[in-house]
Amino acid sequence: MRNRTGRGVVVLIFAATVTACGAEPETTEPEQAEPSPPTNDPTGNELPDEDPPPEEPELETRAEILDEDTLELVTYGSSTCPDEVTEVEATDAGTLAVELHNPHQDGPCTADYAPTEHIIEIPGEVTERPVTLELEWKDSDHTDTITAE
Repeated sequence: MRNRTGRGVVVLIFAATVTACGAEPETTEPEQAEPSPPTNDPTGNELPDEDPPPEEPELETRAEILDEDTLELVTYGSSTCPDEVTEVEATDAGTLAVELHNPHQDGPCTADYAPTEHIIEIPGEVTERPVTLELEWKDSDHTDTITAE
């Protein structure tokens, strides 16, 4: 009799094990928390709530009076083929006519957009401030009028 009882217990244990292995465990979805924004960067500095918009670089022809006798004109174009000031003439007490030329325009030039600074002596006839600059590019129909303060 022992033999039958022992076999029954083994069969019951085996059946319980097979049943437990075949059953799918209960699963619950873990709660997903909202990611919190970092409050510090790796250096420990406080981060702003939002990044400010990037500053737009000023890429327009401009001029500034450096002193009573000199102004700086900044033009933009290829850094390997920059414009050159070829002529400066006072047209009245507050205006300069400035002619620019690009002697490299027929050669290979880089396709970048870089500033070129031109230092211009203000003729004695130009006594008013600010100074208006009437720019004309030789061999081109491009013109521009700007003010130097």
